[in-house]
Amino acid sequence: MFVKLRKLIKSALYPFYERRIVDDLDFSQTPQHVGVILDGNRGWAMSNPSPADPKGHRRGADKIIDFLGWCEEAQVKVVTLWMLSTDNFKRTPEEVKTLIDVISEIVDDLSARNRWSIKAVGALDVLPEELATKLANLPGCPNSKLQVNVAIGYGGRRE
Repeated sequence: MFVKLRKLIKSALYPFYERRIVDDLDFSQTPQHVGVILDGNRGWAMSNPSPADPKGHRRGADKIIDFLGWCEEAQVKVVTLWMLSTDNFKRTPEEVKTLIDVISEIVDDLSARNRWSIKAVGALDVLPEELATKLANLPGCPNSKLQVNVAIGYGGRRE
């Protein structure tokens, strides 16, 4: 009961807290380019087990839209989302398929919003043909204030 009440209060107050933080930002200090390596949901997933998302990949992906909105508010010009390195292909086939599916869903969601200019970077030739084609044909958004680079198939050894 207490946990539910706490979550309810937090969700009601969080938008005010977020607005206060944004109002206090010094935009002269905003970086022009932010890069994020999308990783690290395993610990969270172990403490919040879900048969539908055993590694937590989808839950992590749920925050990307929020993050891009925050970057847009902070007047960041470019965000690079490092999503899938060549080392990720060493995981089990099931987990690689899940990652590919999640990435495909994220790209669909970003494209459907028609809010940001999205560009795929990396070695698309290591991806399944359907995803590689989708990434190679991303639509532009001429009025976008934020360029989103989706980095897939990258790796130091390959580069």
